[in-house]
Amino acid sequence: MNALACVILAAGGSTRMGRPKPLIPLEGEPLIVRMVRVAKAAGFSDIRVVMRPEDLDVRRTLFPLDIHPIAHPGWREGLGSSIALGALSLPQGTPGVLFLACDQPAVNEGILRRLVEAFEGPASRVASAYDFTLGIPALFGSDWFPRLRTLSGDRGAKDLLREGDVKTISFEAGAFDLDTPEDLEAWMDFDGR
Repeated sequence: MNALACVILAAGGSTRMGRPKPLIPLEGEPLIVRMVRVAKAAGFSDIRVVMRPEDLDVRRTLFPLDIHPIAHPGWREGLGSSIALGALSLPQGTPGVLFLACDQPAVNEGILRRLVEAFEGPASRVASAYDFTLGIPALFGSDWFPRLRTLSGDRGAKDLLREGDVKTISFEAGAFDLDTPEDLEAWMDFDGR
């Protein structure tokens, strides 16, 4: 197991989907369970899930999985605030943190292992490259924790990924996320080929 932490971002409102995205079944398991399983398979033992406090079904689903749930009462503030809360929750001495979204169905163990292999320590950042941008899954070394802890709003950490030298791994399928029922249907059609 590596000493890096993993924070899964699952506190969105799921308004366009019409139901909580973390609980959507994919290949026989809820999305959030799938992400935890993939993170564990990639060697992460410190796994934290930022979630809405009112999502009791999500909490019940996570209960047997040996992870750290983090209730985010201010989830409406946006993705940046979820990243900040996840970074604030990390114990002292954590060398780096991987951020995952619960709604990127193409994320797999191999992608996460490639990110970890490219990681070079406290000053390092490793991002996924897709759709002419950098995004998550992304790994930040501990030197970046103070900046991560100040994020707010819905911009996430993209500005931090645009600064200086960032290692990247190609992950074109990372551009696909599940925001609407149509997205889910399209993924099922694509994945079933």
